[in-house]
Amino acid sequence: MLRNTCVIALVLVAFCVGSAQASLLFTLDPAVLPGMPGDTLTFSGTLSNTFDYELFLNGNSLTFSGSDTDFVVSGLLGSVPLSLMPAGDSSGGDTYTGSVFDVQILSSAASGSYAGSYSMLG
Repeated sequence: MLRNTCVIALVLVAFCVGSAQASLLFTLDPAVLPGMPGDTLTFSGTLSNTFDYELFLNGNSLTFSGSDTDFVVSGLLGSVPLSLMPAGDSSGGDTYTGSVFDVQILSSAASGSYAGSYSMLG
């Protein structure tokens, strides 16, 4: 039986904070996930605040290089903190590791590889 497999690769991660300067290190692990139409893929990673003030995580955006209509992207998952404490915080609140967002592959998605760029807003 032939399986209709989609591979989603997120190739660019960016962080935007208006005119303020902040530094968020964001590593997806893994950055490439395979799935079938109808599957929901959970992308996990590590977020680290490298700046000396609290960094608020307000939202996200994922854009695919092909058709965005084959996917539904969640907002930040409930396990992601609303903010990260300043770098070096003794409580460890300057780093989060875990599930970050979900991508649902709609049943109409064609098999193939899909590249996308992910942005986090603060």
